[in-house]
Amino acid sequence: MYLSRFNYTAETWARMIKNPEDRRKATRSYIESVGGKLHGFWYAFGEHGGWNLWEAR
Repeated sequence: MYLSRFNYTAETWARMIKNPEDRRKATRSYIESVGGKLHGFWYAFGEHGGWNLWEAR
């Protein structure tokens, strides 16, 4: 199991506000394409834009 943190740039946040999309789908798709499994995806406020919990075999 891996806990990863991520950040978005101000430009990315602006694009996501104008055109909202569920980034979990893209994250899940990528992780599954390499044989893993996404267990959680959370946005956060503060030093990091969010966290995800995933499994790799």
